[in-house]
Amino acid sequence: VGTCFVTIERRGKIDNEVTVKVDTIDGSADEGDDYIGIHDTFKFEARQTELQIEIEIVDDDDWEPDEEFFVKIAADPDSDNKDIKIGKKNIMTVMILNDDEPGTFGFDKRGHFVKVNR
Repeated sequence: VGTCFVTIERRGKIDNEVTVKVDTIDGSADEGDDYIGIHDTFKFEARQTELQIEIEIVDDDDWEPDEEFFVKIAADPDSDNKDIKIGKKNIMTVMILNDDEPGTFGFDKRGHFVKVNR
């Protein structure tokens, strides 16, 4: 099992407390099989400019191609703070690189000569 760290940045007006909604979305990677999804809200304290989120990556022994999923941030619809604006970069791609190479099999040479004595 590995961990992916994603950082959300906050700019502009930072003197108040705000919450953001964070969701993971399947791409070619599947929630539960390849990563542990997040569907939660996170709070920025007043004057906090960065928030780091951990996403657990499921490590298996199966070979599969590199896969991706997405992390999306949005304004928390249940929050009382209505003066929040989500920037243009509100979806991030996370690529899971395969580390389960199956190995290569083959002979060390094309042929083998055997001399038969009669």
